Amino acid sequence: LEVRTVAYVFLKYRKDKDKWQYCKNEYIIGDMNKVIAKETNAFSWVYGKEIEGIPLTNVEIAIDVWIITIIPENLKYIRTNEKGYTEFVNKKDGSTLVYIPAGKFTMGSNDGGNDEDPVHTVYLDGYYISKYEITNKQYKQFCDATGRDYPDDPGFNGMSNYFTNYPDYPVVEVSWHDAKAYCDWAGLKLPTEAQWEKGARGTDARKYTWGNSDSGTNKANKLGSSDGYKYTSPVGSYTNGQSPYGLMNMAGNVMEWCNDRYDSDYYSSSQSSNPKGPSSGKYPVIRGGSWGNPDFILRCAYRYWFYPSFYCSSIGFRPALY
Repeated sequence: LEVRTVAYVFLKYRKDKDKWQYCKNEYIIGDMNKVIAKETNAFSWVYGKEIEGIPLTNVEIAIDVWIITIIPENLKYIRTNEKGYTEFVNKKDGSTLVYIPAGKFTMGSNDGGNDEDPVHTVYLDGYYISKYEITNKQYKQFCDATGRDYPDDPGFNGMSNYFTNYPDYPVVEVSWHDAKAYCDWAGLKLPTEAQWEKGARGTDARKYTWGNSDSGTNKANKLGSSDGYKYTSPVGSYTNGQSPYGLMNMAGNVMEWCNDRYDSDYYSSSQSSNPKGPSSGKYPVIRGGSWGNPDFILRCAYRYWFYPSFYCSSIGFRPALY
């Protein structure tokens, strides 16, 4: 499912300045560093022979290299964002997914709970993760298509009929089971805990999605109304708080379900490459903090859990693809 760049190397020839003709053979190269070696092999292939029945005498030979980017068929490229990362739309549900390139990052923290240490380096393959939290509008589309019940009303004062009247706000009152069912329908998955954290903090071990300073009033929807919202805010709000990859609301607004099960000691024995969480456990991980949490819980490394059947007014989710 990674974005792959593939080189197609074609041998072409012409005689006496005629129109170029392409040989039927092609060389497909996944590693661009091997192109030169493959070019040499291509010349060796015709050396001392005829080219498709034409003697080599007075024949000019050349090579074309075509570079093609390959993406999953259910995605469509839409843009490169202001952080320099490619964005795609998932055709099923309209989610905007940002491609996070393969590589290492620092996971965990020495400044939080014991379940955040030890700090360790993790390698992840490339993956896609939603730029935004899933909205009421998107979740309603899923419910209408599958017959699933609408979520309960969160009871936000002054925001009656939240689910139907606030389409661009994050869906809440959804359990882990609800979130997984949505992802299954959309052809997506809940992110692993490691994928979520890398998407939030990038590769520089920052404390928050925006850096190491506290949120102030313009970086996240957190506890209180000094940030402009008493409860949830529209997805995509607080552009000053976006992550290094351009992901929005990874801190605050709503906490987000992850695919992994929670284990407070998991980091002491987790895999260093593509960890997927403990093999067993009762409680899924949630990440990100919400409109009802202070800065400490908005940190990228903060971990918590709930029952998979639990739902409330401060938990939503964002999907991924991997």
